[in-house]
Amino acid sequence: MHPELFLGRAFVIDANCIDSRRASPDIELLKLWRDEGRIFLNMTSVSQDEASAGKSMARRRESFRFLAYRVEDDSAAVRSKRKAIEVVLFPSGVRSPNEQNDVEICLACAYYGATLITRDGGSKRQPGGILGNRTRLSALGVNAMTPAEAVTHIRALIAKHEEYLAWRRALPEI
Repeated sequence: MHPELFLGRAFVIDANCIDSRRASPDIELLKLWRDEGRIFLNMTSVSQDEASAGKSMARRRESFRFLAYRVEDDSAAVRSKRKAIEVVLFPSGVRSPNEQNDVEICLACAYYGATLITRDGGSKRQPGGILGNRTRLSALGVNAMTPAEAVTHIRALIAKHEEYLAWRRALPEI
């Protein structure tokens, strides 16, 4: 990692964004920025498990190219945060392992201060989900965006960062 390039931001990519065929230019650009050392781009252990399940060896290999976050903390504060996230995402309660996974992924992002990049919800077909509830999740410390929104956000951060670096280089040496 080149310290001058690092933007100081951490992102977590959801299993639904793992693209073993490299068909998503946004995901590929995010991985390039990770490889350049501009951002941290990781997964949660839950999303890594989801992405590595199934028959696709390419998808499994791709998912293990990311470091994985896991929340081991079982304090009252973490249990309370988990329950609050659960209530936002699933007001009637968690009914399946996949729903519990969504809660755990959001919890890990809040716990580690990382922005979640996902395609879960916020669409006509799936109006709820993580993206459909992002305003309420944001109040709990869970920031979520689509891959395209993440690219736009990071491009803006890069532009500001490069402005700063140019300004700093123009300063007279002391």
